Amino acid sequence: MCSIEIPTVEEVDALDKLGANTEANGNNEYGMSVALNESGEAVIKNTTNNSKDIDMAPALKANYDEGNTHIYDAHSHPIGLIDPNDVSKGVYVPESSSQDRKNRAKREKAFNYTRPSVVVGKYTRLNSNGNIVTDQFRSATFYDSKDDIGTIPIIKLRALSIKVY
Repeated sequence: MCSIEIPTVEEVDALDKLGANTEANGNNEYGMSVALNESGEAVIKNTTNNSKDIDMAPALKANYDEGNTHIYDAHSHPIGLIDPNDVSKGVYVPESSSQDRKNRAKREKAFNYTRPSVVVGKYTRLNSNGNIVTDQFRSATFYDSKDDIGTIPIIKLRALSIKVY
């Protein structure tokens, strides 16, 4: 399992923007690749082909072509991914799908990721009919190729980042 390192403020802002873009633009997924340049600074490349099924290849390629070292990727999930299990739990939490974890496994081998990937979405409380009732806030769920590791509200992640950096 990868260790979770606190993202920089710039990375947290970019994660937050993924969620905001999804919410504002028809529930399409948005993604980004995070890499380190020769100076050890984070370089963020966003996807340009945002759709219901995100293709991370252009963002990954952009960082690779610049000679940057990949450390993780992130993408957003729309609130429309609520399923019956979420309703029975009374909450929707953004989580990685089996396809996300399969893609992660391929990228771990290809790019030797050192940090967990991230999926961003709205943490949402639901009533027994599956309707949204309260407590919607953007959250980041960290995951590796095997499972989700943990979820944290973006606002708390930003506060941690500000303290560290």
